[in-house]
Amino acid sequence: MSRFKLEVGDVFSVPIDDSRVGVGQVVAAYGKSAEYFAIFDAVAPDPASIDIDQALRARVIFLALSNDAKLYARHWIVVGNRPVAEDMPLPAWREVFSIEGRVDVVDYSGTRRRSAHESEAELLADRKFVAPMLLEDALRAKHGLEPWREYYSDMAPNEMTTTARLLGVSSAEPVQAATTSGDAPDDYDPDSEQSVFVYFTLEGGGFGTNGMPSSRRK
Repeated sequence: MSRFKLEVGDVFSVPIDDSRVGVGQVVAAYGKSAEYFAIFDAVAPDPASIDIDQALRARVIFLALSNDAKLYARHWIVVGNRPVAEDMPLPAWREVFSIEGRVDVVDYSGTRRRSAHESEAELLADRKFVAPMLLEDALRAKHGLEPWREYYSDMAPNEMTTTARLLGVSSAEPVQAATTSGDAPDDYDPDSEQSVFVYFTLEGGGFGTNGMPSSRRK
């Protein structure tokens, strides 16, 4: 028997009740043991009836870092595989280093980071894992089958705190291409950002041009 393995792009059904299923997709991986699941605003009578391409054009109502337990147990059924949308709002996270007194913005995969500005440190959430059962409960609550709980709202995608916006990496870009950087993307310009000019004195046959500033981002 082959080992169960999910692939990024796998599309799957999520049961809502006895006559309806929702539609989800594996939209990214985190390490070797966790995945990001997107749940779309789409419904079908059963897994075999899902129109995959149409379902993936619906809006994303939940997006969370989770695990494959429900898929491994076949409570959720993989029905196909499609490329992940380039504009998938994969989150960026906050990582706090209390000893160093530093807060970083970290991409969805955990491989790219930079120092957070004060406003970002307040806006971003810490990375959290969501049990797949909670995603299923949230979907049922969205359809009025269970009470709505406030923490379900935390699983809705937030366009203000995406990796693409804060670190310039889209869901279509391979994780390997995202290198560690201390800079924000060129099109991101928070109010707190400033330029610092550093001047070097040339002595003893040093190289360069006198009086030419070297700039860096802070």
